[in-house]
Amino acid sequence: MFVDPIRERGEGSHRVGMQNSACRAMFRDMDRIPKICWRLGDRDGRHTRASVAPTVVGVQSGRALDDPGWSTASGTQMDIWTINNGNNQKWTLNNLGNNTVKLINVFSGLALEVKQSLKTNGAVVDQATYTGAANQQWTVVQVSSGIYNLKNVNSGEVLDVAGKKTADGTLVDQWPSNNGTNQQWKFQ
Repeated sequence: MFVDPIRERGEGSHRVGMQNSACRAMFRDMDRIPKICWRLGDRDGRHTRASVAPTVVGVQSGRALDDPGWSTASGTQMDIWTINNGNNQKWTLNNLGNNTVKLINVFSGLALEVKQSLKTNGAVVDQATYTGAANQQWTVVQVSSGIYNLKNVNSGEVLDVAGKKTADGTLVDQWPSNNGTNQQWKFQ
């Protein structure tokens, strides 16, 4: 069942209703991302209503983007791991407009970022307190139906599973887009 977004308090502010523990949101910039429950905020980043957070799953590996060891430490490098439905593998996507989101790990409450705003190939992708910096913002780019790249706003490089590996514990970094399935992600 489709749930229409409800506009609240002016431009850029939305609320999505919940029904049967699932929701689908379609609104302006994010209408190409199906079956994702969003935590939406106005342009100042305040949240209007919380929703269920998806697991971000690598297309090549079938493994989840993971906060290893359920870490709450800033600076912990992210990896991939077998899907376990834990909150360390769930990410709240906050719409910043223009297909750009911030991803906040449900367990740690920290943002996915490129460490130290580096722009180099292979730079570490870790978690840290959200500051609003461009290295903590990701543009969602549709590759095909239900498949996306997450492009870092600061560097222009995409979220990448290092070395095209598929094993649990493989680290995640940034790399120029090369159409590899190790750079493609699904939201489930």
